Parts: sequence; structure tokens; C-alpha cells
Amino acid sequence: MADDADILNSIAALPSNERAAALSHWVYVQTSRQDKSKWPLRVAASWSDLAADAKQFNVFAIDTWAEHPDILDAWVAAVKAHRQDRASKR
Repeated sequence: MADDADILNSIAALPSNERAAALSHWVYVQTSRQDKSKWPLRVAASWSDLAADAKQFNVFAIDTWAEHPDILDAWVAAVKAHRQDRASKR
């Protein structure tokens, strides 16, 4: 598996909305690959191989996040809190 820097470098030249969508897709793929998720990967693993309609949906999802900044900020805060919770349990 590529490390975070490789993923970030591979999408660095994309427009911001597509870059955000590609990151969201990457999270979906990584989650589906975890044995505990028991969720089969139903789309191409690589952003560059993803079908046009699936890419477009992901880009639309980024528009939704952008249109609701308080929800986005709350989500980021919740993820950060979860990271701290996980770190404290190690």
C-alpha cells in the first residue's frame, strides 16, 4: 500500500474539488479493504480508474460539504477527537 505522501502527491495537481473527492474515495477504498469492515469494494480502487459517474458523485459530495461549513467543521472536530481517544487507549 502506498503511504500518505504518495497518495497526496498523486492528486496534488487536481482541481481542489476533485482532489477532495479523490481523498474521500481513497478513504472509502481503504475502509473497504479492512477485514473488519466486511464491505466489498464496489468500484475501481484508483481514482484515475473510477467511472465518470462515480467521480462526478464524489465531486458533488464535496460541493455538499463546501455548502455546509459548520457541518464540515463539526466532522473534522469529531475525527480529531476520535484520534485523541484512540491515542489515549494505546
